[in-house]
Amino acid sequence: MIKFMLKHKYLTAFILIIILFIPYSLYQVPETDKLSVITSVGLDKVEDGIQLSANTIVPNSGTMSGSGGSDGTVKTIVVKGKNVGDAFSNLSLILGRLPGLAHCDSIVINKELMQEDVTKYLDYFVRTNNLTSNATLIVAENTAKEIIETTASQKGLRAITLSDVLLLNHEYVLTQKSNLDAFYANYFSKAPSMVLPILNVGESNQSDDSSLASGATTGSSGAESGGSGQSQNNQSQNSGQGSGQDENKDSSQQGGQSTPSKILKNEGKGAIVNKGKLVGIVEGEQMQGLSLLSKTVKKGNVQVNNINDKIFNDATLNFDIFNKSVKSYGYFANGVPVFNYDITLVLKLEEVVMDDYGVEAMTAVKNYMKGNIRELTESTIYEDISAIINKCKSTQSDILGVYDYFYKFHTTEWNKFLDGLEDKEDYLNYVVFTCDLKPQGKI
Repeated sequence: MIKFMLKHKYLTAFILIIILFIPYSLYQVPETDKLSVITSVGLDKVEDGIQLSANTIVPNSGTMSGSGGSDGTVKTIVVKGKNVGDAFSNLSLILGRLPGLAHCDSIVINKELMQEDVTKYLDYFVRTNNLTSNATLIVAENTAKEIIETTASQKGLRAITLSDVLLLNHEYVLTQKSNLDAFYANYFSKAPSMVLPILNVGESNQSDDSSLASGATTGSSGAESGGSGQSQNNQSQNSGQGSGQDENKDSSQQGGQSTPSKILKNEGKGAIVNKGKLVGIVEGEQMQGLSLLSKTVKKGNVQVNNINDKIFNDATLNFDIFNKSVKSYGYFANGVPVFNYDITLVLKLEEVVMDDYGVEAMTAVKNYMKGNIRELTESTIYEDISAIINKCKSTQSDILGVYDYFYKFHTTEWNKFLDGLEDKEDYLNYVVFTCDLKPQGKI
């Protein structure tokens, strides 16, 4: 035997390795039993620290039941901690697993947290190697917890996610991406201002399976219940945030009337963040102006009110932006920086709202971008553009890229201009903005 082992050393070593490691492999705990998949995270401010809300899917290896995977059920677990790292530690205690952030597509932050430099709350996500830099940053209109819970209440693996709700923001509204990587790239730039999307939670009377029913299973923090999630679940149900089954039960007791369910609402609002802090809200005509000035946003609409001419009488015209081209450049005139926009819009009339329609007003194949309609359209667009420029000036937030342009192409003159200001951060109030607008009609 010894001679055989000496003669076949490599074979002997191979057999010994198999003998040693097969039992270890058979009885090793599967990796899926150690991790929980975190799909979205919410942060709210509380008295003694922060409140972390996490949507999680708990996978299983199927060692006991004979079938692995997950049923696709997303549950919301709510914990508290002195900081984000402490909250994730408490989350691990409740789940009995390590939180896996590789599939986390969104981080929702309450507006109250945004009143201070939010980077101290995002530091955990930057340092961990589990999270990708593509996670979208979202500002919660009220609380991050209700947005996370509403997301979890959607049924099935094909339910709408937070990233789905914001899918069109970059095409129709925002001028910049709002992921974690873009946020930090902007934070350490010379003009650290950007716009983050704002989401809210509303109600819907839909009661079918495709609606976004409210009520996710919510766990409590270890500090409140010693690691038990039962008391928080009971509290959530008592406060009207219980499971969808409770809502269906209540609605049946009310004579078949459906109870309004929670849905995610994207109202087209944006949070202006300067140096990591919330300094203003962009909405309405300001957001419309930001969209018009964006080179990346190609779609949208323009609504013109109080149209009176031979065809229309006190009418409101809604134009769809069929195509848009935006060019911007800057120059100095007598030491004053001038930033100009050249905007070409191809507009197609999509809707007419007025009391009395004539035959000519119903004509679809016609270019209406003429005369009085063109003048009022230009006036409306100029008002929207002025609204966002004034917002940038009042909040000292350069979300239009003025600093980057002048620093790149007119470095010497720009630095001389800044040195002559008492407050260098207030440079936007001394920049002259001009716009050359060319609206065209689309038949």
